[in-house]
Amino acid sequence: MNLIVAIATNPVFTRNSAASIHCLLNACRIANVSVYGVFRLSLQSSKVKFPLKRLFHTAALLLLIVSSNTNADSTFDLTGYKGKVVLLDFWASWCVPCRRSFPWMNSMQEKYGDDGLVIIGVNMDSDPADRDEFLQETPANFQIINDPDGELARAHEVVAMPSSYIFDRNGEFVTRHLGFKVKKQDEYEALLVESLRAD
Repeated sequence: MNLIVAIATNPVFTRNSAASIHCLLNACRIANVSVYGVFRLSLQSSKVKFPLKRLFHTAALLLLIVSSNTNADSTFDLTGYKGKVVLLDFWASWCVPCRRSFPWMNSMQEKYGDDGLVIIGVNMDSDPADRDEFLQETPANFQIINDPDGELARAHEVVAMPSSYIFDRNGEFVTRHLGFKVKKQDEYEALLVESLRAD
């Protein structure tokens, strides 16, 4: 973020405002920083007379610099888990049911990990700070990957939060369940057990 703010407040970028708000959002998204945070820090700089104008131009420049640095997590490939039963769970920090699902997933990973179960939580927060705060309050004893752009979510047609997808040992889709209800934990577990016991 400091790099973005430093460029944004540089007098060199006072004249050209051709970049759009879309570029600003994409630049901050790719760099994993908060648009509000950049704008707020830019406003605090004594060098800035037209912070929004400079931010637009900065966004275009930054987008060119980092456009090749896409989020590695978005290239997630199930083939790397061949021989395992995978539970792919899409979640976000603002999702209340997600806070109830995490303890259950922790227990499932501990209970069936030796049998070949792999639980992967896919976080969809655009701001890593929101994700980290959630994980401090609700720890995960399973793998977490990031999908701030929603590429994985779109690929799996996620329509609710959380959404859990089960894949068999060959990487084939088995089933999914939308949302999380404590009273259905036994049903969710039964789906995992069925996949783990399948030939």
